[in-house]
Amino acid sequence: MKRVLGLVMAAVLTVSSLGGFGGLKVKAAETNVSRETALEIGNDDFKTGSLTKEESKVGRWYKFTNYSNQCSYAEVTMSHTDGDVWPNFAFYYKNGKATGHSGFFTGDGETVVIGMEAHETIYLHIHSDGWRSGFSTYVKITPEEPNDFKTAKKTYKSGKNIYGTIEHDKDVDFFKIKPKKTGTMTIKITNNDLGNDLSHLKYTVFNKSKRAKANGSIDYGKTKKIKLKVKKNQPIYIKLEGYFFCARRENGTYVIGTKIK
Repeated sequence: MKRVLGLVMAAVLTVSSLGGFGGLKVKAAETNVSRETALEIGNDDFKTGSLTKEESKVGRWYKFTNYSNQCSYAEVTMSHTDGDVWPNFAFYYKNGKATGHSGFFTGDGETVVIGMEAHETIYLHIHSDGWRSGFSTYVKITPEEPNDFKTAKKTYKSGKNIYGTIEHDKDVDFFKIKPKKTGTMTIKITNNDLGNDLSHLKYTVFNKSKRAKANGSIDYGKTKKIKLKVKKNQPIYIKLEGYFFCARRENGTYVIGTKIK
């Protein structure tokens, strides 16, 4: 996607630099200099921007909105197209609180995945602290598939490993597992690479009556064992999500294994 996006950005920048009388370059004034004047980026669309040295500390503001009636996630790709240094970025909620996604981006592009509530708007601030810069920003918003007791994507048979990924900080995975026989099921959940010292994988295990029987957290690179009495063909449920703190990692993989004795 980044390669295609780079070609599109290059074409747009070339065309936009040829306007004006007599072939002179004309730079339209950019007014998105505050959160209140943020320029909206539509779904599956992009915007280009630039900063002079004098404008760089004020920066440019953009916003994007999840117009659907369900939770979604936004993939935002920022690419440095011109200038002296790599620009900085930070994302904010409507109330001004930082989402925790911040850093810098290069000419190769940086993609950030952010979970969004229905009809939620997220703001993006790009600046470069005293250096001129040109950049492009692409937004793709994808609705999350509902994932709860009623809409678990599929039923898994006990005894087989389940592999999954927490894609972002609001992602929730829900699994329905049908026991092959009656007995005591040992559930092993391994957090392969989600989080850090202050972040972890959260789990809740529900019995056939959809009552929570166990919950807790699993640190990076650790495995948790849970035991639960089960009956043949009466499903149990497992809910997984991430808990993220500062300097957080928004995605990571896990493995669920089950065995009945």
